Amino acid sequence: MFLTSSYDFIDKDEEIIQKLIEPDFDIKNRVVLETTPSINPQGGGGIATIEYYSPQEVLISTNSQVPKILYLSDNYYPGWKATVDGYKVDILNADYAFRAVPLPKGEHIVRFYYDSLAFKIGVAISLASLLLVWLLYFSKLFKKF
Repeated sequence: MFLTSSYDFIDKDEEIIQKLIEPDFDIKNRVVLETTPSINPQGGGGIATIEYYSPQEVLISTNSQVPKILYLSDNYYPGWKATVDGYKVDILNADYAFRAVPLPKGEHIVRFYYDSLAFKIGVAISLASLLLVWLLYFSKLFKKF
């Protein structure tokens, strides 16, 4: 995870991979984005600190004097959402498989959270199945009396 102002915009998979494997590509300070960020990131320092990390949620505090891109080397996946200071933002696909979020200058709390409709449907089906099995079991038990 890091803050950066250096990025390349490339929207073709093969070209992204070619860029990432170039010997002079600075993978520690530069990212390849598949969409143009909503801000114009600028040079200068900044800090990012992971405050909380779990499989379903990540909280990161950031501070910079100029707009930046926050790069998180966690997998980009459609079920992930993000907020900056409580406001929903788009997650950018970075370096072909990871996540990035554009940030305005200043102090911010970035929250990544997993919120998949498919996951919610799966939980609902599992709970309904468990309830049905429980009801069938107890209905058979009571018929014996």
